[in-house]
Amino acid sequence: MRGELAALGARTRLTYNDERTKANLFATVGPAEGRGIVLSGHTDVVPVDGQAWDGDPFTLVEKDGKLFGRGTSDMKSFVAVALALAPEFVRRNLKMPLHFAFSYDEEVGCIGVGRLISDLAAAGINRVSLGLQSLDDTALAFLGRAHSVAESLRALDTAQAHFGRVSVDLIYALPDQSLAAWERELTRALGFGTEHLSLYQLTLERGTRFFTDHARGAFTLPSEEEAAG
Repeated sequence: MRGELAALGARTRLTYNDERTKANLFATVGPAEGRGIVLSGHTDVVPVDGQAWDGDPFTLVEKDGKLFGRGTSDMKSFVAVALALAPEFVRRNLKMPLHFAFSYDEEVGCIGVGRLISDLAAAGINRVSLGLQSLDDTALAFLGRAHSVAESLRALDTAQAHFGRVSVDLIYALPDQSLAAWERELTRALGFGTEHLSLYQLTLERGTRFFTDHARGAFTLPSEEEAAG
């Protein structure tokens, strides 16, 4: 990715892990100064350990006009689109900076972004949104997230120390989540002092593991009335 962007004239830099086997990429096209836009994503995917794949999850397969493979429906698609459009962005003779910020090991603990933050702040970025998703470790495990609440809160502390505008998002209407438990979680989140909260109701999409598990009775969700309450 760095080579492709550098070939377009992008100014790039890497921040490595301790072993220098993985790196965050921060790159900028267009003017060097001024307020700009960041296209941010992570380059890793949710681990496939213990999952029943019919084929190699890292080999892209097309079936009935749909693409199957780990990462096809998450942040990797966004990263691919951003990179594919980079030449077009450059041709547009941008009037403000356009930054690409790609971090490593986010699905296994929000690890890489900690070292990327200093690059973002130095580039003049002043707003960050964090996907905390839940303030309950059991809920995070159900959602397949490897990070803990403690790790999320450390990331939030880091973000608030570097940026003036921070927002977080949470998912509600989770299995066995009572209205009282959600109210406690929401009250706690309001105490963080962030500029904005984004709240998303858990939805089950046909063809996903959650949909299948719910259909066979592996878990139950709050009713529509409870979710709306």
